[in-house]
Amino acid sequence: MLRTVLILASVLLIPACATTGGHSTPAQRPSPAVADHPDARLAIAIAAELEARAATGTALAGPRPQMEALAAALWSRNEAEPAPEAEPEEIIPPGRSLLYGVHIASYRTQDHAIQGWRTMQDLLPGVLGPLEARVEPADLGERGVYLRLKAGPFTTPEAAQSACRSLSESAIYCQVMAFSGEALVTDAEN
Repeated sequence: MLRTVLILASVLLIPACATTGGHSTPAQRPSPAVADHPDARLAIAIAAELEARAATGTALAGPRPQMEALAAALWSRNEAEPAPEAEPEEIIPPGRSLLYGVHIASYRTQDHAIQGWRTMQDLLPGVLGPLEARVEPADLGERGVYLRLKAGPFTTPEAAQSACRSLSESAIYCQVMAFSGEALVTDAEN
């Protein structure tokens, strides 16, 4: 952008130099503060050269078309440069649990899940008593959405499988899976 402004400024200096006809000597101007960039230094050098030629009466035969072509080329190059793309927001997928749980039942409502958890804890306090309960929605297509009741956590799949064997001996459905979902909040915990 700075380069375009400086080049356009130098293009505007050309007609000013041409109108003086080289008859008057412009006062020596102090160099303006510019960015330390090759394009900025080039623009200042071009402006100084034009002022010097105008002061000595050297003819400036046809510089306007070349400077306009240069300005047009620079302008189109700046427009052609793609704007930096914004970093896409990183979408972090839900994390996978590092703990294991056992799926022991499925219910349609939260209240039924709470009631089922209490009943199973009462029946098998040695297996389920020290465990936490979680519920996780599972969309079963045409059958609808159910809440999976899970117990855990277990640090290894073998520990979860051992709990499943104990539960299966009591005729309770059991399947090892990730201990994910939301904590089941019972009235006693509120």
